Amino acid sequence: GNSTGSALGGAGGVGAVALGAVSVDPGTPGSSRQGSQLADVQEAAGRRASLAGDPKGEREGADVSFSSAPSARSSPRSTTSTSTSEQTPTKKKAKEKDRDKARKADASEKDAQGRVRMLTNCEVRGEPIEGEKMTAFAKKVGGRKVQMARFKWFRVAANGVETVISDAEKASYKVARIDRGFRIKVIGYPTDKDSGEEGQPVSATTSQPVAPAAAPEPEDPVPFSKYTEADAPKLTDWKIEMNPQQEYLDPIVTHFSYAGGEEGQTEVRWLQEIDAGDGSAPTWTALLETDDTKMFQPIVDDCNRRIKIMVTPVRDDRVRGPTYQYLIEPLQMPAQLQQEVAQCTVEFRSRGASFLLAHVDPKNTDKVLGRKRLLCDASHLEVHDADRNTVISRTRIEAGYVQAYAERSHASMMQVVLGKGADYDKAVMFLVADSVKSRDLIVLALRGLGH
Repeated sequence: GNSTGSALGGAGGVGAVALGAVSVDPGTPGSSRQGSQLADVQEAAGRRASLAGDPKGEREGADVSFSSAPSARSSPRSTTSTSTSEQTPTKKKAKEKDRDKARKADASEKDAQGRVRMLTNCEVRGEPIEGEKMTAFAKKVGGRKVQMARFKWFRVAANGVETVISDAEKASYKVARIDRGFRIKVIGYPTDKDSGEEGQPVSATTSQPVAPAAAPEPEDPVPFSKYTEADAPKLTDWKIEMNPQQEYLDPIVTHFSYAGGEEGQTEVRWLQEIDAGDGSAPTWTALLETDDTKMFQPIVDDCNRRIKIMVTPVRDDRVRGPTYQYLIEPLQMPAQLQQEVAQCTVEFRSRGASFLLAHVDPKNTDKVLGRKRLLCDASHLEVHDADRNTVISRTRIEAGYVQAYAERSHASMMQVVLGKGADYDKAVMFLVADSVKSRDLIVLALRGLGH
């Protein structure tokens, strides 16, 4: 599968935390606390090294940044480590002996794939706020020289559904507007720098969902405004145009008339309800990256969820009026599509089925990486390279082994995740069908098999 893009919503606090959890720093967003706390961690750990090969971090328990940039505290003046060329043969031999000892100790902790443990205490550092940057950190185990080969970032919804962030594949990730209401998860894949051996992947998920960016200080209205109090911005004749059966196939369009002087940049926000399924109050997440569109095209994954539209009229002198909101009841799936999915699932289990799809780069959907054929039967799903007529993977069809999601960024693109167990052992592919209807049919049929 394609492993270029990866992940999921929220950012963690700044301080060091326990494995797999990140606390939220209630301090001022964007403050300088991160730098000071990292400095404290560096002092406490002795010396911290980035995985770019800084020799200072080779000792066990050193605090390691997954970033490729060297530590800000490193300088020729403060570095006391002896370079390799200057080390005596005795020191080299002792260092090599320590590494061999660490490798033997790690060998007893191999996972099912035979990978040894190279890192521990993975965490995400950064503020859980839109626009802030989050970075993955972990601690070394043993005396290995470890580097990170790749990363995957995910959005984690309140109901536990994880979606790969297609354009996030570095050690750091900048939180986007679309991440609001989601927690963020990262997976790092370490390797031994000397031998190239692959280690056990490490992962961490933020404990809190992403919050909106702090509202900017309101701009002062233009002085000596030509308007009076009677010209306050407002909306009139507001209405919603959508499918009369509440079906998701057609776009939702909002129409309104502005009154109150000359209209400026009126804000329109689209939000979706996420129910965690545990009896807690639902959360609302942003559906679009911008705040100025009057149209929204739902996808199949929006079914059975309510949508809220919020409109704030703004005058040309930046005076804001009241915010109007409209609540749309849960979108529905067409009955014909439900019947076709049921029929397709029956065919899977009786005689099998085949889908031919384009494999694309999620960051450039016009770039086709090849054609993939999905072959399904009652027990397995096979992925074939349609151009070479070879089998790429074979996955058992059991609960949790096959996951499929419609992608909002492209009209007929889907994300298919194959495998079960640790997320880092799953294969992720971004595939494009010949139409939206075909995409949705395949997504729902694969999802039904996966359940």
